Amino acid sequence: MQLVLQGAYLDFFPDLRAYVERKLAYALIRCRAAVKQATVSLTNRKHPRQGDEWTCAIRLILRDRGRIEGRALKTMPSAAIAHALARLSQDVGKKIRPRSAASPETRRR
Repeated sequence: MQLVLQGAYLDFFPDLRAYVERKLAYALIRCRAAVKQATVSLTNRKHPRQGDEWTCAIRLILRDRGRIEGRALKTMPSAAIAHALARLSQDVGKKIRPRSAASPETRRR
């Protein structure tokens, strides 16, 4: 799996890449082979009234199964990454899960 990190302030957070790699590996532990590329975009929006808001967008390109994206908006970059991965892991589990080979009679019940 290829990991691409994009965004502002990544030079100021040297441990951020290791954090993203660790969290991504844990979130995709069962379906890592199906993921071709993961792109993590992190942006900081400064609002005069609300303070800092970090947006994390994670896009996965799956082998033969399309793309999946998860987004989160939080006050801390690590929280935004963790929340986006939580949303993404649910969607990946649904898309990667093999369909049951049950007979049509079993499906109607």
